[in-house]
Amino acid sequence: MTIKKGSADNKVVINGEEVDLTVDLIDTDNAEITADGLYFIEAGLNVTYKNSQNKNKVLINDSPTGEKPVVTCTNTITLNGTSLICKNVALKLNENATYRFLTINTNNAPYVAFDGCNLEVPSTATQNAFCYASTAVAINSFTLHKSKIKIDKSTEYNIISVGKDNFVNFNSISVENTIFYGNNASTFKLFGVNNGNTTNAGIGSLVLRNTTFLNMHYAGYGIVNGDISTMIVKNNIIYADNNNNNVTVFRKRGNSSASLQATDGEVADNIGYIIGDFYLNLWQGDTPPLENAEKIQKLDASPFESLDKSTGTYVLKPEYQGYGATIE
Repeated sequence: MTIKKGSADNKVVINGEEVDLTVDLIDTDNAEITADGLYFIEAGLNVTYKNSQNKNKVLINDSPTGEKPVVTCTNTITLNGTSLICKNVALKLNENATYRFLTINTNNAPYVAFDGCNLEVPSTATQNAFCYASTAVAINSFTLHKSKIKIDKSTEYNIISVGKDNFVNFNSISVENTIFYGNNASTFKLFGVNNGNTTNAGIGSLVLRNTTFLNMHYAGYGIVNGDISTMIVKNNIIYADNNNNNVTVFRKRGNSSASLQATDGEVADNIGYIIGDFYLNLWQGDTPPLENAEKIQKLDASPFESLDKSTGTYVLKPEYQGYGATIE
């Protein structure tokens, strides 16, 4: 994704398309964001997001390597045919938040991208989804790269949630070099379709690569639900020492016992560790999603030399280097 200066002070070119977007620098602590725009935020600052508009929003750390500025959202980030791009910032919800991070109104969002970001959901937040998709509402491209997502809710929480009888297709979801962790949540979904949904709800192209799930799963119900056309699933780590049942990663929509069937892609080199005498399944059912898909390698011991589940940090044993996320 490229962002360039436009033809005027209120113009920005995003991926070759010029849009109306005021550019501003935030260089004072405790500033408030009350309008849409492209904001460069100085490293280490604390900022409050109070914007209720629904045009494009871009939040970028003014320092490529500096401490992430913390953006506390006091209401949902709303998009209506517009995009959200965040680079090297930390976003969190207020305690007891009754709103979700992201709401899509009426029109598809072209891009939602988090690169090098920290996202935090407190245990007291009441919403059960980062983003909820209803009928005819979707995101063309959803990206989580080199990011850490802390979810302290012990009740169900989905990153993307699709309700019952909603025909929703996400053209592209890409999750790479990302860590999901939290307060021993065992009812987590990266992409969740309501168990009663019998419509064609799912993902056109899914890339899930070098990502680590620390005690973030939903037992046999799957971490990813729905129909998937193309799937690249490689070098991921599934870790759970809080399970009391089998753990499954992919499951077809509608709580179906039928096997998920993709049309193209690659599924290989994924490892996992769970406790107890339970199954660790990459997919539901006996039929793999792709002809040459490899089963997940279930480990007899933890792949970590050290692990701090409260911060989502770890050191891998030498033989497992190259698996999961590497975030410095």
